[in-house]
Amino acid sequence: MSIYVAECTLGRGIFASRPFRDGEAILGFGGIVIDAGKCSAKGEREGYPLQINKDAWIDTTEPGAFVNHSCDPNAYVAEGNLLVARRDIRMHEQIMFDYSITMYDDSWTMICRCGSPRCRKIIRDFGSLPKELRDYYIKEEQVAPFIIRELNRQRSTFRSLQAVGACH
Repeated sequence: MSIYVAECTLGRGIFASRPFRDGEAILGFGGIVIDAGKCSAKGEREGYPLQINKDAWIDTTEPGAFVNHSCDPNAYVAEGNLLVARRDIRMHEQIMFDYSITMYDDSWTMICRCGSPRCRKIIRDFGSLPKELRDYYIKEEQVAPFIIRELNRQRSTFRSLQAVGACH
């Protein structure tokens, strides 16, 4: 296997057992698909499921359940459940992604302990990110596809309302 689970400052995390190149697939998140009710019922463990659609989450299993958050990540989630290197990753480096790039429900928050100089202290959904960071993630195509679809739907609805004079 190309990754391993080990203890880290955040509890347990996943680490590279070999180098990964920028853009290389690292792992596919596995688990059953659950809805918002089942996700919320997890209580403190609500952050473990990976949001893959507006109303669907993967209740992640190991090793994906141990991928930690970072405000300065070296990976991102593509195609709903595929973890991809966003830069070259060294052997034995912890692999982390920004949880905000997969969250679009505006109900979940997490105190951040990533330790990055760029740490945002509180992690929320994609809409809570600073505009510059949202724009960067979109430009780099490092945002969950369902979030892009939702943003495009909202823009389309807003333009339609403007066209009929409902917005000023």
